[in-house]
Amino acid sequence: MCFKDQVDIYRYMIESSRDIVFLLDNRDRFVFLNDRVETLIGFARQELIGQHFSRLVCPADLDQAKLNFPDCRNSSEKELTRSVELRFRNKLDRGNYRFFDIKILNVPHDISKAYGNIVFGYNKDNRHITSYGVARDISHLKILDNIINTNANYDYLTGLPNRVLLKDRMKLAIAHAKREDCKFVVMFIDLDGFKLVNDIYGHSAGDILLQTVSARLQACLREADTLARVGGDEFVLLLPDIHEEEEVKKIADKLLNEINRPFVISRHRMPISASIGVALYPDNGELFDDLIKGADRAMYHVKHRSKNGYAFLSELPDLNTQGNIFNVI
Repeated sequence: MCFKDQVDIYRYMIESSRDIVFLLDNRDRFVFLNDRVETLIGFARQELIGQHFSRLVCPADLDQAKLNFPDCRNSSEKELTRSVELRFRNKLDRGNYRFFDIKILNVPHDISKAYGNIVFGYNKDNRHITSYGVARDISHLKILDNIINTNANYDYLTGLPNRVLLKDRMKLAIAHAKREDCKFVVMFIDLDGFKLVNDIYGHSAGDILLQTVSARLQACLREADTLARVGGDEFVLLLPDIHEEEEVKKIADKLLNEINRPFVISRHRMPISASIGVALYPDNGELFDDLIKGADRAMYHVKHRSKNGYAFLSELPDLNTQGNIFNVI
């Protein structure tokens, strides 16, 4: 088989690939791209030849791209393959990007010099081919990953974090509290009168009420706080970097005031309230389950006593705890 026949076969294989195949020169500019680039992201290869690879990369991914695209001019390695996930500009859908899994292989200098410019006819300014790359479109996999992640970590009705994500967030809060020698608070919130809403107005009205309650509670919180739905009408609030008892009381009062404001759904007034239990790390526990159970216990104390209020676990009668449970840090 002659050299020309080999070249024709390789060209056919490259042009038939379902992936974007490209070559870069020693200035990280495109020397060659197959036609797949136009099919996937709308760029004709002629408009990219001679352009720096960053022309395609999402601005937010540029630093990552620069770390992974090899610079063969300063490399003595015969082979160096790198993998990176990047978003490419999508000319077919402006404003959106497509995700690509990219494999980049260094082209040895002797091969580049002997064959590169002959095969591809690129010999301007002594720019040698230095990198061979293959970019596979994984946008559909990213969409599936997002769906799976959302279903696994978020409540389907309210969009709030669920118990799984709450546990992860609390692990981070525990690590931060240990590192910074600070405290954080866990609040267990249970709605008073929610069952009556479901019984009288139906579960659809109850769902809308839960969504509205969630929105009101979130509006009271700081960016670092986490509000999770852990049951039918049960919520847990994680408040990091809390230093004084008065801070917690102000937040609890604010939450109760928001829930006490009447809810009107389908022209029906639905007055409800909430019982809130408060547990403190590390005073009331250093583990996720201990803090949740402690806050839940304090919440039930409020529920059985009078409802529409809050209580600190450390202040429950049988714990025999006196004084302020916070130390100013």
